[in-house]
Amino acid sequence: MTASYYFWKWADNDLPGPPDEVLADLLRGRMHPAIQPFDPSKLVKLLEKGAERALKKGEEWDWQVVPAQQAGLTNAIFATADLREDIQPHKIQMAQVLWSYLLKNRFTIHAEGDAPMAGPFLKHNHITSGQGMNQYDIKPEEVRALLLTLRRSLKNPYVVLVNRKEEFVQCYLDKKRRYLLEWRQFYRPLRNDSKLSNYDQWRLVDQARKAALPLKLRRSKAKLTHDQDPDLVSFPLVVEAFEAFIRGEPPPRLKNWRSVKEEI
Repeated sequence: MTASYYFWKWADNDLPGPPDEVLADLLRGRMHPAIQPFDPSKLVKLLEKGAERALKKGEEWDWQVVPAQQAGLTNAIFATADLREDIQPHKIQMAQVLWSYLLKNRFTIHAEGDAPMAGPFLKHNHITSGQGMNQYDIKPEEVRALLLTLRRSLKNPYVVLVNRKEEFVQCYLDKKRRYLLEWRQFYRPLRNDSKLSNYDQWRLVDQARKAALPLKLRRSKAKLTHDQDPDLVSFPLVVEAFEAFIRGEPPPRLKNWRSVKEEI
């Protein structure tokens, strides 16, 4: 399988950077305002190191530096790789060499077509829903209005917000406008961990509802009614969590979250 990839560096600004739009501009010879020219020397050295290591595993890599108008800088690096058809993203040798550097230095790796190892390495974040929402790099003040577009009367009333580290916060709209709200956090770069065990996932609990339950019902969720279930929380708590996630803060009201990793 021949896979194609583009590397670019995000600009230090708040302009949104939908990857497909960035790539389209690069292919037309234009710079998207969400990215910036960069010195390719460090990344090229890592590519050389990765290519040598990858060749021992049957991967063949090649790349081309796309020159920028400023001497010594580039707008992007284009790379191709011959990979096994059945290879898993976290098994790609180049990924293990590049991943931490790309993540820490505001780079992205964007794959063409169905090539594995496709980022996301977003500029900031990406929000999607089961009802057609699809926006990049939203700000905290935009969260409330976006969440209010969910309709319980339509299919798939959920929203997922992902960051550069592939962490996410997600909610599902239940009847009577209560929400199931979860937050996932990784402790090491995901692509370097083949067991995918380096994370925790929490669910927010409505403490007032929990405190109101008789002890016997606290041990048996199957008997709870919708109006009793402490795993269903109010809209303001969902907004608060999404806003904190965008700001890079830990889950608000930390003591009110419970781990659901073993339930996944």
